[in-house]
Amino acid sequence: MLTYKLCFKLPLRHDCYAGCCQRPGRGGGSLGALPRCISAPASLSANLRSIVYSIHVRTSSEPNAAFAHLLQVYETSDFIDEKLHVLGALGRFPSVKLKTRSLEWAVAGGVRSQDIHSVFGSVAADGSTVAWEYVQANWDALNAQYSQIVVGRLLWVSIANFQTEQVAAAVEAFLVGRPQEGAFAHPLASFLENIGTGTAM
Repeated sequence: MLTYKLCFKLPLRHDCYAGCCQRPGRGGGSLGALPRCISAPASLSANLRSIVYSIHVRTSSEPNAAFAHLLQVYETSDFIDEKLHVLGALGRFPSVKLKTRSLEWAVAGGVRSQDIHSVFGSVAADGSTVAWEYVQANWDALNAQYSQIVVGRLLWVSIANFQTEQVAAAVEAFLVGRPQEGAFAHPLASFLENIGTGTAM
């Protein structure tokens, strides 16, 4: 029932698409239809896939199977938009283990460097510290693997949802002695400015 309720908190007033998340009594459709939509993403309108994927990963009773299926969709799709929908959902599993697994998979070569921030951003979207902790633990490896611009993006999306002075201080402390020019300077300055503005209000 949770998946059904989540679906209709979204701005989808009638039948979502092809029997997925339909209202009861409007031609079938039910909570049970959602996994069928996930298993056949081509049946979904392209502008609904991100929403449905995101609902599914947060509510699936079989998260490991859902994770594996999303990877399969990503690896077999020929469309960049479809791949980005998957990346935007992959880090939204409630499980810390699956959040970490998504980061490890992405960094191991599963994702293009220009898209990898999407995975880190999805992991951090719910306020989770998993992505930030991963960046700290793997800082040297990330800098060896990616350009400064890419690492700057990973840093920014990993901390962007934090809103406490304690976290700001922790970020500053972590970056002491580490390069902060170029790509690092702007996201860090923006983060600290936002924290200062928020706490002053």
